[in-house]
Amino acid sequence: MPVALEVTELLCRSLDVDRHELSWCVVDTQEDVHDYLFEVLRSQSPEGPFEKLADSFEDRYFFIDSRAPVSDKFGVVHYILRVTHKSSGDTKDFGPVARAAPADLTASYIRKAEYTLLTQVIGRQIWLFPRRRFGSRCPSCWDFTLSQKKRSNCLDCFDTGYLRGYMNPIELWMQIDPGTKNYQTQSQQKDQQSQVSARTTYYPPISPGDVIVELENRRWRVVTVTTSQRLRAVVKQELTVREIQRTDIEFKLPLNISEALKDIQASPSRMFSNPHNLDNIIQDRLPNAHAIYPTFPSNDKLEE
Repeated sequence: MPVALEVTELLCRSLDVDRHELSWCVVDTQEDVHDYLFEVLRSQSPEGPFEKLADSFEDRYFFIDSRAPVSDKFGVVHYILRVTHKSSGDTKDFGPVARAAPADLTASYIRKAEYTLLTQVIGRQIWLFPRRRFGSRCPSCWDFTLSQKKRSNCLDCFDTGYLRGYMNPIELWMQIDPGTKNYQTQSQQKDQQSQVSARTTYYPPISPGDVIVELENRRWRVVTVTTSQRLRAVVKQELTVREIQRTDIEFKLPLNISEALKDIQASPSRMFSNPHNLDNIIQDRLPNAHAIYPTFPSNDKLEE
């Protein structure tokens, strides 16, 4: 039996540093709410993986996370509400939701316009690996006495200090500008550096330290993030990214290309896409885009 209970107004609010308060409402229904269980799950990424915070409960419409992480200033905590039908065991998730300003009609319109621009004209699909910022410390390289890493190039945490290093990859649209290539000599070695700008929509929220992977397996580390906001609601993200050296540990992050994207074009195709075959363009005899076509009948037709 599918979950017939619908949840609305799922919000995350708090004026405390280490406490997040979640509240929600249930749409009017003929179902008995005591036939359902609620549970709250938390993650560092909107795409998971999520962890269960407490035992399931029923007929309660608020939850207080009294163990919200506060060690990382840029980290964003995401919550989902899972509703389970007792007899059938079917579940339905609502969210994710984070502590953020709600978007008004103008902000929603700007978000939609930015998404359309990226998906239809200037953007391409990439993968984002959100960096872990709290959780289980790496048992292989973390010194619990000194609270620091003991060695680098650790495959268990990818040099983040937290086990598994990064969250699940997220597929999104982004525009990455071309940049200048330069050499920097350090300790009798030439370090190849490339730092460029990039931009994407408001979702998912990106933080410094996250890793971006392109289809050609060019990998970038996020250095800075600047957001455009409408009444504190994020509508766009401007990034500064630095290309990762192929010898760095981030190139060991697993990503199965065969199960991911195989073409940078959207599916279905975009409203506009650049031509790839000039012969086909000539054979199709496309009209001249720069020609001036008459908008009124010619004088001969007017005389007739």
